[in-house]
Amino acid sequence: MDTEVSTSPAPPRHRPTRAVIVVALTAVGVLIGAAVALGIGGGFGGGPASENAPTVAGQNAPDGETADARERRGPAPGATPVDGSEVLPPTSGEDPNRIPPREADPPIVSAPLPAAASASGHLVTGFPASVVGPATGDDVIDSSVSPEGTTLQVTLTARSDRGADEIRTHFRELWASFGLLARDASVENQLFASDTASVTLDVIETGTGTVYSLFATLRTE
Repeated sequence: MDTEVSTSPAPPRHRPTRAVIVVALTAVGVLIGAAVALGIGGGFGGGPASENAPTVAGQNAPDGETADARERRGPAPGATPVDGSEVLPPTSGEDPNRIPPREADPPIVSAPLPAAASASGHLVTGFPASVVGPATGDDVIDSSVSPEGTTLQVTLTARSDRGADEIRTHFRELWASFGLLARDASVENQLFASDTASVTLDVIETGTGTVYSLFATLRTE
């Protein structure tokens, strides 16, 4: 017995109407517009652009001055000092703790200066013996004086039975009384000076005693 096959047509499909399509496209367009608006206005951080925007040095600084320069500059000239301020108040008058200037040493010799002369075995006329004369009992080998303007140059060579250290001590104490102090020292040579005078002492011990030489420059002013 043959089976009967139904040949009735399939039920028709329901196609979306034109109105539905328009509504769908409109919704998609609204979503895309909202997404674009959010991306442009707030960036990917989701907040206002002014909150996450990088700071540019010099932006909004007055008179072309950068923000960094404004932070580095010091207080304005003439600023009134306040507690904790680095601006110190101006001082007036002299510092009471300041050491007063030292008075110049007075000259050892005065005008008129002696005439130029030299001698052997004794001191020449006008020789300043109180300042650069030989120690008591010592023998003068030679002496000289030479004036030039307000300056007198003096030389002396003498021999002593004292030792070299005793000779140095004698002249160091003598010249200190005139304000001449040791400025430089070596084994055989010492320099003593003040504001108006300088003397070089050279001492040598020999087999027949101690020989010393003096060279002095003395000024009247």
